[in-house]
Amino acid sequence: MRCFALNENGTRCSKQGGNNFPPLCSSHRSETPMSFNERKTYRQHEANKMTDTIDGYKALAKQATEQALAQAAFQVKIKTPMSDVIQECRVISKFNTYFTVLKNKGEGSFGKVYSARVTTKGKELNYALPDIVAVKEMRFNSNSDIHIESLKNELRILKEINVPHSVKYYGCYIESDKIYIVMELVKGDELSDVFLKVKLNKREKLLICRNIALAIKEIHMLNIAHRDLKLQNIMVDLNTFEIKLIDFGLACNLAEMSFGCNVISGSPSFIDPQMELLNIDSMKLADWWAFGQIIFILFTKKMLYGYGGYRPIATPEVNKIPEGALRTIMMKLTDAKIKQNDRPSPDEIIASLERLK
Repeated sequence: MRCFALNENGTRCSKQGGNNFPPLCSSHRSETPMSFNERKTYRQHEANKMTDTIDGYKALAKQATEQALAQAAFQVKIKTPMSDVIQECRVISKFNTYFTVLKNKGEGSFGKVYSARVTTKGKELNYALPDIVAVKEMRFNSNSDIHIESLKNELRILKEINVPHSVKYYGCYIESDKIYIVMELVKGDELSDVFLKVKLNKREKLLICRNIALAIKEIHMLNIAHRDLKLQNIMVDLNTFEIKLIDFGLACNLAEMSFGCNVISGSPSFIDPQMELLNIDSMKLADWWAFGQIIFILFTKKMLYGYGGYRPIATPEVNKIPEGALRTIMMKLTDAKIKQNDRPSPDEIIASLERLK
């Protein structure tokens, strides 16, 4: 007959008939003496349990040691102050465990951007992650403190931006000498590609202009200047003509005048020729000048300002821009004779574009 008594450790007594195989309850251990073989089996059973426990602790200790060594080796390899960057990001062992690369989206001197699927392990990093994300992969430049400061600045600005017309940021991760910035995978294409491949009508161009203006106003209300507004940094969804600003690598936190705010930055063709004073108002107005340049390009298919410097706008080019508020806005934003402070305000620009819908 089997005994079902519980042992002190929660296991049930295995006494059954003449068999005395452990674990036995306290009464059977005392009342029924075990044979030599049974004692040998019992000792082996207890030894195996102890070995399993020790192996478990060893595995945990090994894992913790490997993580500590990896982080220490990483810091030694970089040779520059990385404490702030590591605070901004999470150190991981293998990126491919958390994300599966799907498609390359672009590549440049900064690194590369691709779409990726979030794995089950990736969801454990951040439950807010959608199934598909965009990943910006970069290598640390161990010889450049400027690179480190620029990266820290971009991460902090991305964290602050949570507005409808700018790309959403989910987090960043470090593996060895690589950093992965994980962001929303924005629907649509770069405005530069749309401009070349799609014939937009007047209404569609106006919708795009209106949404770009809203995007600029949103980030300026957060005291952030983009400083690199151009067709390549604007994503357009051709189904709705909604837009998203991307690439905040040169952006500036105007409240703190963060890293890089003390130099003129941006793509030469989109830098305000009046950009001389590096203050809050001047940098915001420079974003609006770039917006005027974008309006000009969308309607005339020409650059207003480039490496050769500012040039007067020819009458045939002006005539390609719809007469009325839009033409007036573009002319006031980009006319070199009009001082920055005399340009239209954001509210005036958006109100004018709303009336043109």
